Amino acid sequence: MSEAEISKLPPKAQREVRKKQQLMARQQQQPAHADAPTAEGCVLPRGQTLARSWIVLDLGTSPSRQSYDPWSRPDDWTLRVTGLKGGHKTLTLQQLRGLGVRQYSDVAWHCVTGWSAVGLQLEGVPMAAVLQALGPAEGWRGALQVSADGYTVNVHREDLESSDAFVCTGWGGGGALLPSEHGGIRIVIPSLFGWKSAKWLSELHFLPYHAKGFWEKLGCHTRGRALEGERWAAGAAPVWEALTWMSSLYYRFGGYTIWVAVMQRGGAALGRVAGFAGAFRRRH
Repeated sequence: MSEAEISKLPPKAQREVRKKQQLMARQQQQPAHADAPTAEGCVLPRGQTLARSWIVLDLGTSPSRQSYDPWSRPDDWTLRVTGLKGGHKTLTLQQLRGLGVRQYSDVAWHCVTGWSAVGLQLEGVPMAAVLQALGPAEGWRGALQVSADGYTVNVHREDLESSDAFVCTGWGGGGALLPSEHGGIRIVIPSLFGWKSAKWLSELHFLPYHAKGFWEKLGCHTRGRALEGERWAAGAAPVWEALTWMSSLYYRFGGYTIWVAVMQRGGAALGRVAGFAGAFRRRH
């Protein structure tokens, strides 16, 4: 926005725009891997605020216990996988854990909305072991995760093959699955923003191209590396940065509790709007 355009705004709006410009200028002066070390020694990506806990944030939907209940019916959970050398496979929870479960301590979780939770104690199967057991077809470039509630998200091959990627099958050191609000069984890649991890994982499709999932279709970055600041796709950044800035105002003036509540309600509202839009597109 030019100075001439700003000068046409009401005085209060001018002050807010100039504050935003000053903030953006300071951020641009920081290194790409902006540092904000926590007590745990974790480095937060630029623009992140340390959360007091792992915040529950989703689109306000979840699968029914009839269709997805690995907590009381672990033998019924399966992961349908396509795009393999042998066509497709179905992996059970017992088979998955049989590939070797290990502990992941002090895991950091970065949400694209601007908060980070650190020190998570998780356990799961290294993605390297899963890939070796599945055998994706030659030339795959990424995979599309599908949730039991229909949510989709892509992930690049380089990130699935990274050493920190794993399928989470438990937390807290006791082997219990993540509670439903945190997604049950899901792929975790700490180097990526959290939207790249589909809750309630039910399908995994290896593809020779980068498919767009729910958030990618709405303007989120196709890869989503947290330390690289890969939040938004080219051309979509101004809209999403404005929403993020509005969220930061709630934190500044309303405090932590209000900030969390606004993010949670906003995510659910966006989920409903996107759901209606998707249904409209399918009918027309």
